[in-house]
Amino acid sequence: MKKFILGVIAAAAVFSLNAEVIKLDKPENWEKHGNVKFVGDNVIEISGGIITEWRSKPFAVDPAKKYVFSAEIRTKPGAVAGICYLGNWSIAKDRLLLPEHVMAVAKSDSKLLEPAVAGSRTVVIAKPACIGSKITFRHWGLAFNSKSDMSDLPNFSYIPIVKGQIDGDKLILTLRRNLPRNYAVDTPVRFQIPHMGMYGGLSGKPAPAEWKKITWTVSGRAKISTNHALRWWQGADKGAIRIIANYNHQKNTVLQVRNVTMTITD
Repeated sequence: MKKFILGVIAAAAVFSLNAEVIKLDKPENWEKHGNVKFVGDNVIEISGGIITEWRSKPFAVDPAKKYVFSAEIRTKPGAVAGICYLGNWSIAKDRLLLPEHVMAVAKSDSKLLEPAVAGSRTVVIAKPACIGSKITFRHWGLAFNSKSDMSDLPNFSYIPIVKGQIDGDKLILTLRRNLPRNYAVDTPVRFQIPHMGMYGGLSGKPAPAEWKKITWTVSGRAKISTNHALRWWQGADKGAIRIIANYNHQKNTVLQVRNVTMTITD
């Protein structure tokens, strides 16, 4: 038994030596936001009658390491509880990754059959294999200069689709936004789709009345065309802690947060 205890102590010592513990308890650790204030005793308050999304300053990501995040949260006494999300952003080349930047629709590879002109919202593509006799886009969007091996992901050219019309082997799409540039005939395209963000700590839950510690671990790289909540997404070279407060737009909500830490281990 004595040898066992000594072994546990030794293992804990090794963990401590290999772990980098970072406390995120100062304004300089976070992006500025008008609904957020630091009130002393390591307590942060997020208030307001609107959804407030707040994030830490970006940090470099090594998918081979483990990132253990923790934070204590509660509803401020006397305030109204709001719906909360806790998790992370994946960041590629200083751009925040949304699910639609990394999530491809299966069998949706296609190409432009007509030039796509900057300022236009109409695009004509070859009908991809994923489209049957009916069109159900489910908020899909179109991405340009795609590659069949998905090595273009993350692809930031995504534009949501408003509607589509089948015309024989053609698919005529109306986009939500104007095209920002010209695309030539035969430019490869594919459908991409929104999904859930990286909410590994808390997802769509009301803030507790008493202090509650939330812990989650992010490591490794998500598989191509997936957006795992506990993996860094395709192409991510940086990350950030993400907190969403008052998702349900309640009035008089105040979320309190304290003891936010990030522990990095091999």
